[in-house]
Amino acid sequence: MTGSATMKLVAVTTNGSGIITDLSVEIQPGKGRILTATSPLIGTNTQNSERVAKEVAEKMTGISLDESDVIMTISSEAGTVDGPSAGAAMVVGIISAMTRKEINPLVLVTGTIDPDGTVGPVGGVLAKARAAAQAGAKVFLIPSGTKIQVEHVKTVDSPSPGVFVEQDQTVRTDIVKYGRENLGLDVREVSSINEVAREAFSGFNGTMPEVRIEEIPLVQENYSDAEAGIREIARRGLERAREAANSSGSSAFDKQLEEAGRLYAMNYFYSAANEAFLVAKDAKGTYYNLTQAKEEVAGKLSRMQEIISELNASDRIPIEEMSQLAAGEQRYLWARFYSDNLPEDLDSLLSASEWLSASEDILGQLDRGGAGEVSMPRASLQVKASQAMADASGKVAAAKSSGADTFLSERSLALAQFALSQGLPLPAIYDSIDAEAHAISESVEGTLPELVGYAMDLDANATDPWAINYLKHSEYLIHRASLIASREEARSAMFIAIRAIRVQDAFKVFPGTAISPREAGNETDEEGPSSGGFRDAGFAPRDVFVMILFSVSITLSVYSLYRLSAIERRLGPLPRSGDKEKKGRADESSGRRQWRLLVREGNRAARESGARAKGRRF
Repeated sequence: MTGSATMKLVAVTTNGSGIITDLSVEIQPGKGRILTATSPLIGTNTQNSERVAKEVAEKMTGISLDESDVIMTISSEAGTVDGPSAGAAMVVGIISAMTRKEINPLVLVTGTIDPDGTVGPVGGVLAKARAAAQAGAKVFLIPSGTKIQVEHVKTVDSPSPGVFVEQDQTVRTDIVKYGRENLGLDVREVSSINEVAREAFSGFNGTMPEVRIEEIPLVQENYSDAEAGIREIARRGLERAREAANSSGSSAFDKQLEEAGRLYAMNYFYSAANEAFLVAKDAKGTYYNLTQAKEEVAGKLSRMQEIISELNASDRIPIEEMSQLAAGEQRYLWARFYSDNLPEDLDSLLSASEWLSASEDILGQLDRGGAGEVSMPRASLQVKASQAMADASGKVAAAKSSGADTFLSERSLALAQFALSQGLPLPAIYDSIDAEAHAISESVEGTLPELVGYAMDLDANATDPWAINYLKHSEYLIHRASLIASREEARSAMFIAIRAIRVQDAFKVFPGTAISPREAGNETDEEGPSSGGFRDAGFAPRDVFVMILFSVSITLSVYSLYRLSAIERRLGPLPRSGDKEKKGRADESSGRRQWRLLVREGNRAARESGARAKGRRF
């Protein structure tokens, strides 16, 4: 397929002023990729929006772009363009290029886009409305629930000479009324891309289809004491999200908050925390300015740097704290990376702020002074991290050579390299895991039922609380993929399940690599002198226990490789950490077991149907 289109976008500058930029979309024969111009530098949020916009445009037109490349160019004087607010407009541009339908130049739109075609809230709507009117637009489409814009303005009064009183004032503006009375602009709220398309095109009959595979239910999950920490992290995240949503004065976040609360009640704690993160970030984006965001991030970074330094004062890391420490440090470094590389982008700074809050919640649960019963030297972990990144680089290179869109996996590799440069091996290992997981999920082709089937085949005998919650989140994404017929959601489910498997296996204890504090000091006891985790004369009871763990680990790995899934046969061996019955985690009545029993037959039928329809759009 070939085609092209151009259109106007509304955006805001770093000082909060509204501007008009140009979007160019070009479609050429290719491999289903989205190619983005690098000047100006396009940030990760904008690139994520491009991926979703492409999927939504395919659904609305009924035309597959699997054998075409979409080239997106945003013309702007800014050095960096980032943020998700052009998502809905991108769908319009791609549809125009696919169908050659002309876009009404008098209609402009702002809003994020979700895989189900929902148009979501954005910031700077008042400034964008002014820019749209100045550009000659007659209709300006904004996300539903955002017509009341809240501005938090600082004022300084001087009631008497030498006395100054600073106050925060909340100013509320009805943009629909403001546009009509002051700008000659018809501002309309829209909730779906169908409404946007009806306004943007003349005679366009495409709509988001109701087609879906058999809905995969979301069931109540069991709760274990090991998850108490993640449950508390989710609870705090929900508190921040509610506070930010209330401060925004917008009803646009009510549905998402309700979903986050439902997930929390059903013991999907990571899923709830993820939804809360998005609400807090997006809600702040409706009333924060760049200066406020910079100040908030700077203060949190300063506080977290002290915590990170304290936690890394020792040259050994306790085994039992590695997963928690890795998760907390990973989010801290994400914030550092984004604030360093996109310092003038509001959305990226707000993401950094929420990551830092999450990092503080995660790391605050650790015993900062505890040495741990069994620990590993930091130098050994540096070697492990370097090897993990090298392995992931190979997977990413292979995916790229096959024509896969490796944007997400390359981003994770860059984050892993950054972590290594900061002397933090644990997040480097985790980001390498993410790079590998993205490379695999980005490489898989297939219909929606096939992709869902591959995601469901991934499983692990998870005992690590983070791995447990990642698997739960994969179940939630599979449910979402079936509910809204989204291949992107199915790929995300695959990614998060692979992440869970790798995280569970990341810090296994092998004899000779992990020793107790007393052994680290080469002290002697009644069992003889220390020798790097082994004894010169026989084994200590602790060594026997570690070797048993090692033997069990090897046995499970061999057994897991024997039970190769469809995705492994397609992509090569994917190590697992246990059988699919999930022994040690739950009994036959557990939520996960119920979930698998409920979906097994429906999923088999869906995959068979998908196989018959292979080559056609699902």
